[in-house]
Amino acid sequence: MNKSISSLLLLLGLAVSAVVAWLLFGREKPAAPPAQRPGFVLPVTLGSVRTGDLAPHAELTGSVVATTRSNIGFEVAARVATIDVEEGQLVEQGALLATVDARDAAAALARAKATVELAQRQLELVLSGERDETKRRLEAELAVRMAEAELARKEAERGAELVRSNVVSQSSLDALAAARATAEARVKSAEETLAQARAGSRAEDVAVQRAQLELRKAELAVAQREVEKCEIRAPFPAAIVRRIASVGDSLAAGSPVLEIVDRSRREIAIEIPSGIAARVGPKPRMRVSIVELRDFELETQLDAFIPVADEQSRVFRGLARLEPAEDKAGVLKPGMFVRVRLELEPLRGVRIVPSDAVRVVGAGTLVVRAKAGKGEDGNPNLTAEFVPVRVLGAQSGESAVEALAGELAAGDSIVVSGSDMAFPGAPLLPRSLPAAESKP
Repeated sequence: MNKSISSLLLLLGLAVSAVVAWLLFGREKPAAPPAQRPGFVLPVTLGSVRTGDLAPHAELTGSVVATTRSNIGFEVAARVATIDVEEGQLVEQGALLATVDARDAAAALARAKATVELAQRQLELVLSGERDETKRRLEAELAVRMAEAELARKEAERGAELVRSNVVSQSSLDALAAARATAEARVKSAEETLAQARAGSRAEDVAVQRAQLELRKAELAVAQREVEKCEIRAPFPAAIVRRIASVGDSLAAGSPVLEIVDRSRREIAIEIPSGIAARVGPKPRMRVSIVELRDFELETQLDAFIPVADEQSRVFRGLARLEPAEDKAGVLKPGMFVRVRLELEPLRGVRIVPSDAVRVVGAGTLVVRAKAGKGEDGNPNLTAEFVPVRVLGAQSGESAVEALAGELAAGDSIVVSGSDMAFPGAPLLPRSLPAAESKP
């Protein structure tokens, strides 16, 4: 029995030894990994740096504003009689907007018109002089006086002969002489009266009447102005924004009744960052669009650049004044936000890269250069190198940049896509050759 157990244990030990030997020496060892193989590579698309000229533009935002926005009211204290417009209504210049009770002013205007008419007729009367009938009567009266004077002269001559003949006394001759002098004086008076009638009115009388007419006209203008004060008329083509007062309200002079905006004069106000303001030329062109209206686009120019920055935001303001013909349909309304593409001064002889190659990180703006070198195995490779840059401008998918550290040379390869995952020294696997290398 013991001999059987011993044999069994011996066989079992030999079996275990055989298994251990197979595990240690019989299995094929795995091949070792290639020496110095990188853990990963970053697939990228490469572009190249070139030197050239660029006409950049800036993408900005702006808002449409009304050049004139007014609260208008009556110039007199009165009760509102009518308000003839509604909110949102469009009116032309001179349109009647509201009125107050104008009966007293209208009566004063009628009286002023009557006084002007009276003064006009009085002036005409003075200018016309005496009537022809009066002149003929004065001529006849002069003839009578001349005849009387002639008779008195003859009687005085006969009286002188009778005195020499001692027929009549000297006192009778004196009476005849006095009658002759009186008749001659009447002739002189009739001649002067007729001459005055023929000469017309005196210049002094005409001047007085003209002055009276001008005075009455001035009074008429004042009365007319008082009537106009009882109305509100649109001072420009306007849109009614708000009715502030109501019919029946008693208002002091100057109290607002309506709020209106000038719909014919609009501006686009633009905020221009200081980095862009230095490259804004004289009256640059700009393209205006609205996010909500994809088909709308308006091209105009920047008419005014305010050369003083806001003290808080450090941005500059620009204004584009819209002519009515530029937006006939009135799409741009005060208060709208718009997108503005503003042309800047051309850049000459600058480094130009694809805009997609520019990467913005927390520390600033950079491009990733594909630096050529050799790995430890001696094979050529490309690794990522960060180059901080400042963007000078962009146009049509290209950006002009200036290296802030190091240097970017024409022909350098840079990462266009795939740079988001790059880090300094990361191995790069280009999907295509750089443009500079692909050229024959």
